[in-house]
Amino acid sequence: MTLTNPYGQKNYMGKYASNALALAFIQANRWDTNGDGTGDPYPEMLFYDTALNQLKLWDGTSWVTLAYDIRNVCLVVTDSDTDVEVADGVIPFTVPPALAGMKMDDDSIASVHTKGVTGQMDIQIRRRREGADVDVLSSPITMGDAYTASNGTVNDANATVQAGDQIYVDVDVIHTTPAKGLSVAIVFKSP
Repeated sequence: MTLTNPYGQKNYMGKYASNALALAFIQANRWDTNGDGTGDPYPEMLFYDTALNQLKLWDGTSWVTLAYDIRNVCLVVTDSDTDVEVADGVIPFTVPPALAGMKMDDDSIASVHTKGVTGQMDIQIRRRREGADVDVLSSPITMGDAYTASNGTVNDANATVQAGDQIYVDVDVIHTTPAKGLSVAIVFKSP
């Protein structure tokens, strides 16, 4: 890539692991607003944040994310011929670095192979970080007389994930005749 004087242009500055590293590159080349390595980037300078997998643009006061990323992870809780039981999940999904900084979203959905009869099933998503568990949903996914449900509400304070977090699916309430074959697709979105 050939770098050119960026003044008054939109320019891609490259790939960096943080806002600070992108700024250091700009200042080292004297492409900052002061022209001496002590100023801010010029508006509309771009870089790709490799730590968060996001394209960022300097808007004149801060780096803003341009790329909106959505990722999905499906957790199988029971086999298709196995009754769902009230239990805390025991097999975690470990959050990889590629999802770090993303937030779990209200669009997450639960589905079953065979629906339950009478009553409802309540499903909670739990995040474990450094030995501490928190419920991600302020109201659980509630499945009545249906094969799918996506009505859980995310508690924003607990929804952002870090690399190494563990995500579990807990079943807090089941139908009188339990459903079979539960899986939960969790949606992660960039902030």
